[in-house]
Amino acid sequence: VRFGNDNGFGLTLLLILIGCFLAVTYNLLTFKFIQMLSAVYLSVVANFKLVILIILGILVFGEDVGWLNALGLTIATIAFCIYSYFEYETHVHNSEDQDNPKKVK
Repeated sequence: VRFGNDNGFGLTLLLILIGCFLAVTYNLLTFKFIQMLSAVYLSVVANFKLVILIILGILVFGEDVGWLNALGLTIATIAFCIYSYFEYETHVHNSEDQDNPKKVK
């Protein structure tokens, strides 16, 4: 991308604006995520994101993975799945309770 003979100022400005846009978007999505679920679940999802990044790094760059590393990734993935299941069940039961309020006599 070339913006004329400005010694890279235009490209630098464009990259800064893109970075600002991404940061604001990330913050808004994080705020909405916390509103919809919880801060604990945001932390769990962030840790699972790291697992995905590690796996992608292994696949893309062909790194060797030891059995201890593979065990750690497996445990983290299983823990994420279990926590997500219980979070989903809690959410379903809470929504059912709101849909069918108990009658007080």
